[in-house]
Amino acid sequence: MRRFTDNRGFLVENTNPEILKGSKHFFYTSSAPGIIRGNHYHKHKVEWFCIIKGKCRFVTENIKTRQREETVVTDTDNILFRTEPFIAHAMENVGNTEMILLGFVNKVLDPKQPDTYSYKVI
Repeated sequence: MRRFTDNRGFLVENTNPEILKGSKHFFYTSSAPGIIRGNHYHKHKVEWFCIIKGKCRFVTENIKTRQREETVVTDTDNILFRTEPFIAHAMENVGNTEMILLGFVNKVLDPKQPDTYSYKVI
């Protein structure tokens, strides 16, 4: 993603339409320092995540192979993470301030079939 900065502040945008192709739903969350979100996987959903404020430890684990990946990102890194079905994921606010995470999903949430399965990653 690209960041543009001027005297008004900044704008970050995805300049590649293929990256979020298929996204149909979005959300954002706020987390206090030390809070962990996620710790689950989906069988059908694909999700993209971007930290728009704060510092995040993003951890994924393939529930079939147990392969893990971990990275720490901040709001100035302009990174978009993608999780596929059966990839458990968790996001922890490892900063000293509020963390805001923006998420995109390929399916609109159906409360009757949430497609969310608990799996402890962190």
